[in-house]
Amino acid sequence: MRIRHNLAIWVGVIAAVLLLRVLWGGRAECGRAAEELDAGRPYQAVLHYERAVRWYLPGSPYVGRAADELWAMGEAADAAGDTELALFAFRGLRGAAYATRSFYQPLSGRIEAAEERIAELMVADPEARWPDRALSDGERRAEVLANLQQHTDPATGWVIALEIGFVAWLGAGGALAWRLGRKGTRRRTTLWLIGTFATGYALWIVGMWRA
Repeated sequence: MRIRHNLAIWVGVIAAVLLLRVLWGGRAECGRAAEELDAGRPYQAVLHYERAVRWYLPGSPYVGRAADELWAMGEAADAAGDTELALFAFRGLRGAAYATRSFYQPLSGRIEAAEERIAELMVADPEARWPDRALSDGERRAEVLANLQQHTDPATGWVIALEIGFVAWLGAGGALAWRLGRKGTRRRTTLWLIGTFATGYALWIVGMWRA
């Protein structure tokens, strides 16, 4: 009973540390993006906001803030006639949002809106050679959207498997580290933890490969 209690404590501590790391990563990237904007480097700012979105955690304020900033940068660039920067911002938002996909797709509304704006900008760009300019604007827009929406989703089952494997090997590894050098540890429990660690790690690796 005590072993289970201690294991639960270690898993909770490790989970808390990981959650804090994700939150801190998003916060730090938003800060760096703001600094780049102040320095007049919008493209570098887009990259940092992308990374902030990729530090996805449900409920994190930094994900929404970064997505809002990317959208605002795209709209502002479009209003200023800077199509290249506008496309860079909207594509960055779309790509970062897709990168948050696990067994479900967060930010799906952001993706759809970004794809609509990308299609509009590409059709309106007088220098764009694709889609074929002989087509009507509606046909060109439809072709761009069809191309943007062609993507392969990860296998849901394998995504769930890799996440289970990650939690298993991380939790078992933490428990093993805690037990090192302690007196009175049971060999059977130690072997069970080693097996859980190895199995979880293998499941995580295979899941990443197959997902």
